[in-house]
Amino acid sequence: MKDTGPLRVAITCDVESDWGGRAPADDPDTRGLREGLPACLEVLQDHGVRGTFFINASVLQTAPEVLGRISLHGHEVASHSLHHRSLDCLTTEAVREELSRSRDALEDFFGGCVQGFRAPQGRVPEPWWELLEEAGYTYDSSIFRTVFPGRYQHVQAPAIPYRVGKIWEFPVGRLWGTPFPLGLRWVTALGLVGRALATTSVGDPVILYMHPFDLVTPDAGETYPLSARLWYKFRASQARVTLDRLLDAWQRAGVVFMTLQELASSKLEGHH
Repeated sequence: MKDTGPLRVAITCDVESDWGGRAPADDPDTRGLREGLPACLEVLQDHGVRGTFFINASVLQTAPEVLGRISLHGHEVASHSLHHRSLDCLTTEAVREELSRSRDALEDFFGGCVQGFRAPQGRVPEPWWELLEEAGYTYDSSIFRTVFPGRYQHVQAPAIPYRVGKIWEFPVGRLWGTPFPLGLRWVTALGLVGRALATTSVGDPVILYMHPFDLVTPDAGETYPLSARLWYKFRASQARVTLDRLLDAWQRAGVVFMTLQELASSKLEGHH
């Protein structure tokens, strides 16, 4: 049931190497980390919004200074695995390693306790929530309520957070009236800011996801995979504008921005 109080919005960012984790994690020219992540942090700071950053632990030594700004700006740090591999293709023991070693690495780097996880490409194995609980997590945000070949297959998942055992699942919603997930890349590429804002009518909290590379404009002469050319050729320069517009519109509507850890804590305290 939707809360009677102000709508809650969580801004989430999956921090990984370029091209959806396909580029080498130790590449010092990773533009998503060097350019996209500072831009993302700047927009959030301009609006006074704190978000949740799901960080792939393999990039921690690639750009330690800029990554350190995430916690310095008051954002939540969560795990996006160790090696950005498809977890549903791994053995159970390998999944356990991705969960535990990424959490340990993030806690060593940032300090504090890492409570949340998001699987690369939203691809989760069976069993899933039991492994998260075993590894010490309290919530997950790997379920995308949409269908996309090779990735998301959870169109029937609940629109609101739900509990599996001791783990709270915070599903990423989909753009109102479309089969696409509520991601900055999709909103920007398809020019659907209005539909993104309309998504607030069908779920609480609203969870937006993005990647640092979404805010990078390709340079002339660079070589990109076909999928990247399709996404970024015409719309990449607009992603920062899109994010700014979304935050501005939500703030004018009086929403409350929360990290996923704050939402999970409110659930554990009996917030409904």
